[in-house]
Order: sequence, then structure tokens, then C-alpha cells
Amino acid sequence: MQNYQFRLIDSNYGAQEANEVLTSLIQDKIRFLNQKCFSLEERFGSDTAHLKKRIKELQAEKRTLDLMLEEFDRDEAEFQISCTVQMVVRVPETDH
Repeated sequence: MQNYQFRLIDSNYGAQEANEVLTSLIQDKIRFLNQKCFSLEERFGSDTAHLKKRIKELQAEKRTLDLMLEEFDRDEAEFQISCTVQMVVRVPETDH
């Protein structure tokens, strides 16, 4: 097993920039999941309920984020955003 991590975001933003950064990440993930759903359904007829559930969760998070950031839109508030990507690589053992 191998571990890898990197900092994706580590900065301070005003409300508008924070919204742009986080919205972009959420929208990209939703777009990725939608494409995956479409592909799995069209190619394999797979059940994608778990992916659709995740899309709804992300959409709800986006709405919550919008409401929170809207509170501070006129203020000089600063948002510290940190996001670390952690990845664990697992290679299945093969029997010989």
C-alpha cells in the first residue's frame, strides 16, 4: 500500500473569491458524476443510485455554501480555505 497527498487549496479569500473557488470544485465534481452516471447507464445499464445520491448531497452543500457566503458578501470577511487530497493506493494481491 502506498500513500500520497498534496495541498489542493491553501489560501485566504474574500467572499466572492471563496464562492468562485468552491463553486468551481463542486460543479466539476457534479459534472464528473453526471457523466459517469450517463456512461454507466448507457453502456452497462448499471444502477447509479449511489452516484445520484452523491450528486444531490453536493447540490445541497452548494446551496448551504451559497447561503453562508451570502451573509458575508458585503463584509470584509476573509475565508481561509484548506483542502488536502489524500490518496491510498491499494494493489490487490494475486495468487500464484
